[in-house]
Amino acid sequence: MKTKNLLLVSLFLTLSLPGFAQTIISGVYKTYDDYTNQKITFGIDCKTEKHKIKLNEFPNKSFITVIHDGKPHQMAKDSVFGYQLCDGNFVRFVDNTDYHLTEKGDVWLYKKLIVKSPKGSPEPNLNFFSVAGEKPIVLTMENLKKAFPNNHKFHDALTAQFKNDAELASFDSFHKKSKVNHLLEMSRN
Repeated sequence: MKTKNLLLVSLFLTLSLPGFAQTIISGVYKTYDDYTNQKITFGIDCKTEKHKIKLNEFPNKSFITVIHDGKPHQMAKDSVFGYQLCDGNFVRFVDNTDYHLTEKGDVWLYKKLIVKSPKGSPEPNLNFFSVAGEKPIVLTMENLKKAFPNNHKFHDALTAQFKNDAELASFDSFHKKSKVNHLLEMSRN
């Protein structure tokens, strides 16, 4: 009986401790290398600290403001790769524009929300993609085929799967990833 209880306690601790130890961070990544190496600037542990990242979109300013330890720090948008939020979302900056990362696979998928004015209603999300940390471009079948010019299986799968470009951002709930990333993965097998 003691052995059985000891095994159950051990199993419980093994499965639950990684969840307790997980740290959720927020902060700014200056470069793609910083992002891949998790070298964060003005980083915080979201469970114990708070800070604020302002995009300064209105008026359209060329810098972001990070309020860290109660002090404002301005960083030029063109010198920032992106930033991580406490809710898990990651936002990229390219050409003074922010792109919200929705999936990071072989193809990185982004949404961009266009707002006309502070009081205006948002326009529909625009979909973009990149290969790894490259500059995001509009998500179209033509652009995907150009990004993978020698993968003809992928080209054929895109043509067979999607009727138009608007469908490219769809999610495959069975495989738990975007259909684009699933098709790309399958085309390499």
